[in-house]
Amino acid sequence: MAGTASPRSDPQRERRAALARFLTAASGAETVEISGLVPLRGGAIQENWAVDACFSGGSLAGDQALVLRTAAPTGVPAHRITRDAALEPALPAIAERLGRELARIHRIRPPRSDLAFLPAYEEVGPTLQIAGFRAYLDHHPTPRPVLEWGIRWLETHTPSPSDPVLCHHDFRTGNYMLDGTTLTGILDWEFAGWGDPHEDIGWFCCKGWRFARLDREAGGISGRAPFYRGYESEAGRAIDPSRVFFWELLASVRWAIIALQQSDRYMIAGERNLDLALTGRRATECELEILMLLDPAGVPPDA
Repeated sequence: MAGTASPRSDPQRERRAALARFLTAASGAETVEISGLVPLRGGAIQENWAVDACFSGGSLAGDQALVLRTAAPTGVPAHRITRDAALEPALPAIAERLGRELARIHRIRPPRSDLAFLPAYEEVGPTLQIAGFRAYLDHHPTPRPVLEWGIRWLETHTPSPSDPVLCHHDFRTGNYMLDGTTLTGILDWEFAGWGDPHEDIGWFCCKGWRFARLDREAGGISGRAPFYRGYESEAGRAIDPSRVFFWELLASVRWAIIALQQSDRYMIAGERNLDLALTGRRATECELEILMLLDPAGVPPDA
């Protein structure tokens, strides 16, 4: 007897049918027809989909262009470090360990033949960074007076050059791994280069990387004291608060410029990517932080 072939499944058709059933129930429609279902760029742990649907009746009657956000079929295990109550007792020790690890990174100094590919400090130092920020805003179609003020402050308060060390240049919560309460890795080294060690400290402590805990100035996980203590004990030298202040302000300007560059790809260049559009709001958050940092009551006495 000849076997009968099983009908081949069509994942896209099944996905549309399941989505249509969900939308019908959620909107109170009589029927929903899905005419378009296209994945959008961006999202690693979650996926975004553009949905074109026609609703017959219900609260969304008519043609609708929707965005569906759903869990990706695969993911990576992760702690929401600034929100995880189970980590609370260990967070100061984690911050101290991160300070020690950053100090160990900063022990690496030029010249190093194995790191000869890195640009010289003069090519990535604050003067050129600030000039790049100003050049970008000079050609931007929308005035950003708060960023202009922040850039002017940086131009007039640039500290004297320090002896360069290896900087991570993106050392922050989100770029390290924990196994339970144990630090297991530092991630995302693509921006690494020579620099002022206080640049990494200012970036780690800037408000943009505190996530759910803006009150915890060291990466959203603790006050500065444990992080600074770990750094200073490993480095054998004191952190200069005035230099950290400069780099923390520069971090807010830098993050604002990055956010604008991302949103410009959507607003100006026409790239249809929701992540890019949403990132633009972070520029305004950074501008608020710049205003708060430059309030006279918040400026260090020797700045």
